[in-house]
Amino acid sequence: MKPATIGILATLAFLASACAAKPSGHPSVSPGGHTSTGRPTTPARTGRSSEPEPSTLLLGHLIMRTSASWRVTYSDARGDYTVSTGSCHDDVLLGSMGGSRCPSFSMIVGAGGTAGPVPTEQTYSPGQPYNPSSGGLGCPGKTGSQWRRLGPSNSYSQGFAHVTSDATAYYTVWRIGCGLVGPDGSATPSFYFEQRDWYLPVSQILIVDEYSISGLAAVLAAATWR
Repeated sequence: MKPATIGILATLAFLASACAAKPSGHPSVSPGGHTSTGRPTTPARTGRSSEPEPSTLLLGHLIMRTSASWRVTYSDARGDYTVSTGSCHDDVLLGSMGGSRCPSFSMIVGAGGTAGPVPTEQTYSPGQPYNPSSGGLGCPGKTGSQWRRLGPSNSYSQGFAHVTSDATAYYTVWRIGCGLVGPDGSATPSFYFEQRDWYLPVSQILIVDEYSISGLAAVLAAATWR
């Protein structure tokens, strides 16, 4: 065999062994995690989603699925509750009475007509905004005794709304004025806020929101009883 022929056969054998060592169509990966094209490989996704997981709140027999930031900040032996929906913590029933800056709503049990001229925390009529005291009341978000909510109040939305899928509440939105009390004891409204009432007449449960809490109506409609 001629030397030229031997050289050609050796070259072909070397090329064949090189092709067998590296499969075609798959770029090599360097130890740094980069392909031969220079693009980084995509790492596997690990860890939890950035979306906050829902939380379960128990308000007596009412079960609510809410944001994890919603939490019970007040409860008593009678069965009343307050739920704060922000980062601050005020452990009072109906925090707006004292002008709290903490957005919250309250659930009051046994709410209904009460004999006698003086209102109590359980006195409620669907034809009037909820008024837990016969004295002066503060304004949500306005601390200090110089702020006073004023009357009379006018409702501009009345109807029905679900609290759970099988309970229908009287739903009323009230427009209530607030103002600073002057030296002579008088005041004129400088701003208005909404009081939203959900009232279940059979169970005499009243839910009051004076901070226009976003998503509360949907949370109540999706709640369940235990």
